[in-house]
Amino acid sequence: DREESASLETKAEADTLAEVIMPEDTLAKSFLLGRFVPAKEEDFEPRHALDKAELLDLFNWTKEDFDLRTQGSPIRRIGFERWLRNIAIALGNGPASDEVVQALKRRRNYSELVAEHVDWALRELEGKS
Repeated sequence: DREESASLETKAEADTLAEVIMPEDTLAKSFLLGRFVPAKEEDFEPRHALDKAELLDLFNWTKEDFDLRTQGSPIRRIGFERWLRNIAIALGNGPASDEVVQALKRRRNYSELVAEHVDWALRELEGKS
């Protein structure tokens, strides 16, 4: 197949380039080649099944849930307020549903920062309804 062989040539060229630029840096090569390299260090493994969680479930966490479930994780550095802000943005970029709209409205009064992004998300979702 012509399309398949073209992509294989491109991949082979990228592999060669990556090997020349960084012969022993697997992680850097993976970024260059756009590939996921499974973590070999326990510290980099997903915790508390965050990689399988639904955004709405994460958005409904309490501060105590956040503190408990991000213990030892770099995610904790952003803090609960920015966690809510980031998820509000993600929800605004997703599909509209009554459940998402209600969850956003419940968080609106958490802080000015969260309210600003909740309002944005609600406007985005309104356009999708």
